[in-house]
Amino acid sequence: MLLATIRRWMLLGLFVCGLLGLVHPSSRSHGQTSNDSLEGTWQIESMEAQGKRKMRGKDQLELGSMGFKDGKLVLRVQSDATIAEIKVNPQATPATMDVTMKIGGQKRTLPWIYKIDQDQMTICMNLKDSGERPKNFEPGDEQGVIVLKRISKEVVIPKIDSASDANNRVRSQNNMRLIGLALHNFHDNMGVLPAAAIVDKSGKPLLSWRVAILPYIEEEKLYREFKLDEPWDSEHNKKLIEKMPKIYQNPRLKDSKPGHTVYRVFTGKETMFELAKGKNLAQVTDGLSNTWMVVECSDEVIWTKPEELPYAANTPLPKLAARLGGRFSVLFGDGSIRTFQEANLKETVIRAMITANGGEVIPADGND
Repeated sequence: MLLATIRRWMLLGLFVCGLLGLVHPSSRSHGQTSNDSLEGTWQIESMEAQGKRKMRGKDQLELGSMGFKDGKLVLRVQSDATIAEIKVNPQATPATMDVTMKIGGQKRTLPWIYKIDQDQMTICMNLKDSGERPKNFEPGDEQGVIVLKRISKEVVIPKIDSASDANNRVRSQNNMRLIGLALHNFHDNMGVLPAAAIVDKSGKPLLSWRVAILPYIEEEKLYREFKLDEPWDSEHNKKLIEKMPKIYQNPRLKDSKPGHTVYRVFTGKETMFELAKGKNLAQVTDGLSNTWMVVECSDEVIWTKPEELPYAANTPLPKLAARLGGRFSVLFGDGSIRTFQEANLKETVIRAMITANGGEVIPADGND
């Protein structure tokens, strides 16, 4: 459960930009804090949630960093960057940092506390996403601690054009990370991932997995409006298509039809999602970091409809990026995101990443 706990904490606290990179552990210290000393680029060294610690050297997680400059916080993972606004009060005890960013399409402010001792910084945030500010730096059931080391006094604030595909790709990836968080929270509560479809007693697909995870993306009210024993296009349920949550809307497709989504899963016994039966993550023997969970697919579908991407070793693969400029993003089972140039991907590599327990060897030189 440690990975899921850490992932939930980071996605709630750090906006799902994927700051899952951790390096060597270090001790926490109680130095003096000043606004000037905050500026610079900081690399994550360790983070601790609910009494458990994650580190890169042990867990092989991808590297992330945080940069502070001119009232901005830059969150980076690989080539992706997200900018948030910050307001700090170094005179407070402990020093406070309010981080304002868009989460799930809504602007929210996350209340953190921090302390700095020369080139080491410790940040504490609430795990429950309750809006309450931590009072100390002790990790527990309701708060987590992250330790960072300054690696540079310089910070590059990226110029992000809201109309560019690069920025829209980052926004889409943030949607996927929230979807990934919901899937893992579902797994934590139910012991399995949702099946690809909500089915009736005879096994007939009725509604998509995207409906099943609504309570885990803060859409409990919408979830309760569905008649789960009726198909997606019943007289009652089809009225809810227009209420599609923004998290399912891909900002890269300007011609997307209302109520349609491109976030889909591959289905089949060899994949992470079987049609009518949820799969436990322990069954993914190829490794969560090697297995596709959710993909962007040019062929969009009504979000409530249980129509996914059936997979079999002897059937052709679908084209995923035809309407996405040849590049598509993938949410892996461990919560990480990678972007692929479809034309450069070998079919054998795609099939290896779709299957959950095929035992294939996946090359390390992906083209993200």
